[in-house]
Amino acid sequence: MATLRLLPAFEFPVAPENMARLVAGFKFGLVSLLVFALALFVGFEAMIDSAGTAGMCTAILAQPNAGAVFAKSYARLLGTISGGLACVALFWIFPQAPWLFAAGMALWMGVCAYWGGKFKYFASYAATLSGWTAVIVAMDTNNPEVAMVTAGNRVSAIIIGILAVAFVFGIIHIRRGFKTYLPPLLEMNDRIIAQAQEAVNHPETYDHVATMRKWAADIEAMHQSLEYAGAEDPEVALHARSIRCGLNELFADIADFNIRLKELGLLLKDSPERAFADEINHGLLVAFNARLQETDAQADERMIVLRQQVLDYFAAQAEPNLLDRTRLLAEIHAARKLIDTMNRIRRGRQTFDEEDIRPLGQATTMRQNLYNGFVVAIAFMVSWGIFIVDQWQPSGMLFMMMVPTLLLVVIVTEDPATIIKMAFMGSIGCVLPALICSQVLMPLGSGFPWLILSFAVLIIPCSILKSFPSTAGMGTMFMMFGMMLSLPTNQMQYNLELFLNNTQAMVAASMVGVATVLIFYPIRNRGKARRVERHATYELRRLKHNLRADRFAEWEDRQQERVGMIDRIGSLKGTVIARESIQALLIMMRIARCYRRQFNDLARVPVSAPVKRLVGQAEWFWGRQFESTAHFRTVALRLADALTAEAQAQPANALELLAAAQEWRMIATNNEKLAALPC
Repeated sequence: MATLRLLPAFEFPVAPENMARLVAGFKFGLVSLLVFALALFVGFEAMIDSAGTAGMCTAILAQPNAGAVFAKSYARLLGTISGGLACVALFWIFPQAPWLFAAGMALWMGVCAYWGGKFKYFASYAATLSGWTAVIVAMDTNNPEVAMVTAGNRVSAIIIGILAVAFVFGIIHIRRGFKTYLPPLLEMNDRIIAQAQEAVNHPETYDHVATMRKWAADIEAMHQSLEYAGAEDPEVALHARSIRCGLNELFADIADFNIRLKELGLLLKDSPERAFADEINHGLLVAFNARLQETDAQADERMIVLRQQVLDYFAAQAEPNLLDRTRLLAEIHAARKLIDTMNRIRRGRQTFDEEDIRPLGQATTMRQNLYNGFVVAIAFMVSWGIFIVDQWQPSGMLFMMMVPTLLLVVIVTEDPATIIKMAFMGSIGCVLPALICSQVLMPLGSGFPWLILSFAVLIIPCSILKSFPSTAGMGTMFMMFGMMLSLPTNQMQYNLELFLNNTQAMVAASMVGVATVLIFYPIRNRGKARRVERHATYELRRLKHNLRADRFAEWEDRQQERVGMIDRIGSLKGTVIARESIQALLIMMRIARCYRRQFNDLARVPVSAPVKRLVGQAEWFWGRQFESTAHFRTVALRLADALTAEAQAQPANALELLAAAQEWRMIATNNEKLAALPC
């Protein structure tokens, strides 16, 4: 007999992955609430005037990833101490000159914005927090005599919060071991082989731009994961450092190898050498498959055998195609370089690499960072002027603090417009839970346990938001603004009028932040991408001054960061403009590698005076290749022909000269592709 249903069957419309994140976020919220309670309890027991700051510190520091918690704690400690000392120093230098004090604070905020835009990860966080802390200390201080006491209270409260987070997360955290960080690295070899097979078998449909966009995002995620892993587990730190040494090279090597496979497949599609090229490509794929079972010496020997096979094949021909020979040799060289980089990453899993890691900085220019500092300084002076002239009390100081704080958080990112929109939504969205917490629940009961339960209304939902990558930023903003509105004082006063005034100040500060971003960063999508391209083009023109191995590698790092930066700009994601810009950046990397290789090839061989003269002309046009593209290509092709003729005159140096000639042809070809892009 069928069962009678009064209501339809209910199916929970949440994917299993999202449900798992929801449960993990709820657990994370409970842990965050426990940390908040511990910090608040210690702050009250220590009778610190700003005990609530300790609780707010834990709420902001808490992260779903334990490694991120520990790394952020160190950064927050450094930023807090430096910001407090800066504010105290300015108070003592300008005790009776408020506008000079404000100018000094504006300068300090500008410096913090500069370094916040230059660094990445939690080094950037420490720089921005230093400016934020200075403003917080200034907000609570009326004269130089109490500046040191106020700074001491603030720093003490924040240190209590940092220690509480480290204590609780340290106890509940189970060391996952190094192997848990390896899956993205272990599947890296399979991905590279699959992409190489696609480029060889289907060069017409292989999408180089999409492939490298994914690699840029994944390598960035690997870097960040290893950064957190090192902070989480000292054992992992040494391995993580070694792996990062190899990851520094990976993006550029993959880009170079894959595009060579694609170009060779297209060029030799109907060539008599196609069968032999397929044989060499098969040998390269076998080398990648055997890499995990071979030593470095065996991998090098395999590449030497393939290289000699190419030389013997063309030597046996009556009229060898020297251009195809050069292309195949260049492909083998690119494969050898990529395998060497992958082996360095593999070695990092078992051994410790002593070489220095290149710093992970943002691909921003000094001019851009100085401009960011100028914007923050101006915004601080404007907010200070509004506070002084209007004599806004009692929430004027909160408004003055929030404006530069918001801008410090916003403008050090790649996408100020998206972040300030998120901040504005956070300032409005947090009002209701903060109102329920501080004006409804807290007055209904008494005692410390009830106080903590009241804050569960704010902390747990924000923690769930922080557990989802797409809403992590929103959760952080909700938590920060909500804590500022509902933070308990030592006197436990529940003043609705003060709450509304603070809400008004916070929303007003967010609106000033929105206006500042619209005024100082009025760049639409094309302009955002164009700015990134312009910085890359400027550095490409000056590449001949950065051909030393370490400087050239740093330039490639910045190119990789630029590719990821374009994808991290919310309004550009998935647009045709983003694809064109990333394609332009990848072509620039191709041109740069060709230029450096020909430079190294020609540095080892003597050439005739006419060739030297053509080399000089090509280098003169190098810095002007985008203003006079036709002239540059003419000179580059003329030099390539001259080098080919020189190779016939110098058989002993023919390989190097023909390789340099091929690089100049590739430079001319890619310059033409770059000029054809609408950028």
